[in-house]
Amino acid sequence: MNTEQHPALITERDELPSPTLVLPGDLGKDQALTGLVQAIGQVRTDLAARVRLFQRRVQEFAASGDQLGQALCRGQVLAGEHAAATIDEGIVVAFNLWDQYEREIRQAAQIAGSGERMPSNPGGQSA
Repeated sequence: MNTEQHPALITERDELPSPTLVLPGDLGKDQALTGLVQAIGQVRTDLAARVRLFQRRVQEFAASGDQLGQALCRGQVLAGEHAAATIDEGIVVAFNLWDQYEREIRQAAQIAGSGERMPSNPGGQSA
């Protein structure tokens, strides 16, 4: 495999998915839980920002021909995407939100297939 085919150098990526899940309404009565939801939302927002930052850096390194820098930043992109997906999966499992999750995934796939940009609300309050 030559370096141009290496997966770490692939730069074409969609936006980080950001499911908008609606949690059961009675959870809002607990301030500690509300604070936890806000903290998780902020972490999700921060992860999405890091992914965008490193996606830009991948492009910058690609333009300058720095394949090592490109691969290292690509690793950061993959790590951020994986961390966000792990958070999302934990929420879906904990609250049994599989139906909502499936709808979100189908909608994201339809948007990606049509060439539209996916809406970006990572870490929104409802996740």
